[in-house]
Amino acid sequence: MNAIIIPVHPPKMFWAISFLNSLRLSHQKANARIVFACSNHADLGFFARTLSSLKLDGLAELINVEQHARYCFGHEEVERTLQDAGPAIINRKKYLALHWACMQQIEYSIVLDCDIMCLPNFDVDSFVGKVASSYNLKRQWGATLAAELAALAYPKINEQSLQMFSVEDQEKVRELGWDRIYTWFLDPPCYRLDDLQRFFSYMGEVHTNQRGFYEALSWHAFDNVVFTYFRALYCDTQILSYGSFGIAHLPEWLSVEQLSALSHSAGFRPSWATLVSSLNSPSALQSSFPECSILYHCDRMNGLETGGV
Repeated sequence: MNAIIIPVHPPKMFWAISFLNSLRLSHQKANARIVFACSNHADLGFFARTLSSLKLDGLAELINVEQHARYCFGHEEVERTLQDAGPAIINRKKYLALHWACMQQIEYSIVLDCDIMCLPNFDVDSFVGKVASSYNLKRQWGATLAAELAALAYPKINEQSLQMFSVEDQEKVRELGWDRIYTWFLDPPCYRLDDLQRFFSYMGEVHTNQRGFYEALSWHAFDNVVFTYFRALYCDTQILSYGSFGIAHLPEWLSVEQLSALSHSAGFRPSWATLVSSLNSPSALQSSFPECSILYHCDRMNGLETGGV
């Protein structure tokens, strides 16, 4: 069993409905699950009532991450782990949902934000299969962080994600230059069960226990950046810069033409692209990457927000 997991809360309801409506247009019977991760019982009830009125025929299911946190840590610790998380809530929600996925024995979990849109060629099982195949190549491409980005959030994301690791592992990442390569958003964030189980075990040891791991997660410790470092350190995955091919833009800034250059140089085939890149080159995206079936950053119609993420 595989799953696409999407964290949600009421302010994102519009995007959740938009995604489900686009999914409904291309929906075929699938083995993979679409799972919305709700913050608490109240949010779960809100989404359950709203989605039931859409008559989506069971396209998606809901889970309560607060309930899962109570199961993992006990009632008294939930407030510290979730309710007092501040901006870090999104990363803690994602990892709690992934912990739930481990307990469900979900082989591949793909964690997406809800500001996404399915293209007409989207098929849940095909999409998951393509992302899983890319994961198993054990090559994660990214952009070399240029000096002019120092004032933006990207270097901070890498640094705070790296601080989740032991001192020895941080030193190794820096020695190999992986901390200077930004990988977020090139591939849809994917987590294979065996690697994820090892990851949680490692983080529990580094942070004394699992609760300590969750409490250490900050807003800029992005879930998939942290996990990519772990894969590079312990799962034989390479972190590679496409700067060697003359491509300088960050993954979420890449145009269809730049994705095509990366495809020709490294054999990389994207599973998704930004809405902006698609609007700029709609025919090029379809002709170059017919298997690309999801658009992301649909909430950024005027381009990317370069002041933060």
